[in-house]
Amino acid sequence: TFVSSVGGFQPPLNAVMMLWVNLIMDTMGALALGTEPPSEELLLRRPYKRDASLISLPMWRNIFIQSVYQLVLLGWLLFEGAEFFSCVDGSKHHFTIVFNAFVWCQIFNEFNAREIGDTFDPLSKILRSPMFVSVIAATVAGQYAIVEYGGDFTSTVPLSQEEWVLTAAMGAASLPLGLVMRIFPVYESEASFAGEKTEGLAAVKKQGFVAKVVNLTVIFALMLGSYVAYEIVTEDDYDWNVQSAKKIVQALVDGWISSYNSLDNPDLDVVAVPVEEVGVEVKVEVDVGGGGGGGGEPEL
Repeated sequence: TFVSSVGGFQPPLNAVMMLWVNLIMDTMGALALGTEPPSEELLLRRPYKRDASLISLPMWRNIFIQSVYQLVLLGWLLFEGAEFFSCVDGSKHHFTIVFNAFVWCQIFNEFNAREIGDTFDPLSKILRSPMFVSVIAATVAGQYAIVEYGGDFTSTVPLSQEEWVLTAAMGAASLPLGLVMRIFPVYESEASFAGEKTEGLAAVKKQGFVAKVVNLTVIFALMLGSYVAYEIVTEDDYDWNVQSAKKIVQALVDGWISSYNSLDNPDLDVVAVPVEEVGVEVKVEVDVGGGGGGGGEPEL
């Protein structure tokens, strides 16, 4: 909004949009993250001194990297997004896309913010944080209502399914970015802490790179599976029965097999088998008369 105003363009976010964004980032964000249960590492950490900086070095790293990504993304959407999404530059449609992408960035970055340090596990013990889950669900529901039904009050227009998916994917890019920025650890100064260093904190196991990648893969697999299930459920001829359940499973299997075969590993290629064809019928014929060979061995 500031860059648009300085450049002489119409601000992409109006007052109602800014109020909603502030509500997400401040009130609802603080409520979601402030009610997180304490972790073992947090309980073992030494307290900060009273004169220590309010924003620690890991916080500065996270804020800087995520801010740069969001500024680049929103700048691209502002100047090139209209052409990419085939809409009129500066129209309500164009600014709704910018607004939606920005909000999705905040939603996914809340998962990143669950851990400030070098550990990347956005879904860690998430079921023990009902307030966090509730806030995320309320944010997504509120964003959908504002975009689809806000109308003239919010200066938004309904988006197509493809536009929803693309803007959500742009916001989801905050997650792999959260992994990358944690590859390069940032250590806080010992002068920021009070008391002496104990052996308890040193005993906490550090998370390796492979564990970070596995956690990210699990998240995207859940997102992909949810989207595939949504696509199948919203089909016009969809009906809740055994065959439809098999169809969902088959779609997920095909997706995983396709991802696997995209790797350059021809010796280990596998082929998806339709769920309806899963099952092997075994027929056993036993020659008890011993005619012909005399061996009488069963023939499968």
